Amino acid sequence: MKTEIGIRLKELRTVLNLTQARFAAPLGVDRGHIAGIETGTRNPSEPLIKSIHFIYCVNETWLKTGRGEMFITPDELLKSLKDRFGEQAFFRAVINIMNEAAVPGTALNENGQNGPPYFLNENKAPFGETTAPETGAAAADKIRDGAGPPELERMINILRDIWAAGDDRLKGWASIQFDRAIPADVVEEVRKKQQKR
Repeated sequence: MKTEIGIRLKELRTVLNLTQARFAAPLGVDRGHIAGIETGTRNPSEPLIKSIHFIYCVNETWLKTGRGEMFITPDELLKSLKDRFGEQAFFRAVINIMNEAAVPGTALNENGQNGPPYFLNENKAPFGETTAPETGAAAADKIRDGAGPPELERMINILRDIWAAGDDRLKGWASIQFDRAIPADVVEEVRKKQQKR
């Protein structure tokens, strides 16, 4: 007899387009364990639910009760990680990650002091580039003509593939993720900058 949590687990796995085996592997369980939960012959343990939450960014409340959104926002994930590991360990890890990735705006300035964010310094090119990336109308035209940077092309192609699949639920999920990743205030700021050029 299928359980509500089993139905939601299968729904999640379907949205993620993962087989039971591929869904199970990062969780440290086998395909049969996931199949058992989906069919209602097994109940997921609390540690397994936590693992699903952290690995797949799933809202625990949705998984357990069906209430709320299926996925959590990046802010919610970071808050839950802070709660899980403690504030000091969390912030130390964030600082280490930012230093390893050399994220713009996180490094110290040339004098070894905190300065304006790196990406706001117009004399510096972001992400280790030797020259600043092309901007303005010419750059926008190149991107629209399919001559943009490979990473941008990859992201655009993924969105095109999602839409081409014709699955309304997958489109809805992508729209939610897009809105979370690029908030309206960022879109507005970009539009203002484009109008100034």
